[in-house]
Amino acid sequence: MLIVQNAYGLDIPPDTVFPNLNEPFEIKVGNSLVIPDGILITILSVEDSRCPADVLCVWQGEAKVSINVKKDSQDLANLVLTSTAGQETQSFDGYSIKLVEVQPYPYSSKEIMPSDYAVTLAVSKKSNLLSPLQQFKSG
Repeated sequence: MLIVQNAYGLDIPPDTVFPNLNEPFEIKVGNSLVIPDGILITILSVEDSRCPADVLCVWQGEAKVSINVKKDSQDLANLVLTSTAGQETQSFDGYSIKLVEVQPYPYSSKEIMPSDYAVTLAVSKKSNLLSPLQQFKSG
């Protein structure tokens, strides 16, 4: 595997994505992305318990995406993003990352290999501005 270093001193694996902040982008499981401040995010795995599209289920199920976040070659966090409402966004080092979509969607007659999964994510810089309510509560 060919690995190169970038200006931040990170080892950048091949097939690394350099997304724009605040814009959704697609990335395959096993690949990495780099965002400003030299943060390397690697998509580790997908656990998919979503109800297949051709089956009637009691519960819709969920997809869980495990990611690793590194800065300056040090682990910042291991996060899990879940397709369940309210659990699709995680924060780290002044950024937030949101799970937008997991593809392909399961069918009962088709096995999905781990390498077949692609996730759509959106990364944004967290604002230092407080909401009006937070401003009021803090005086």
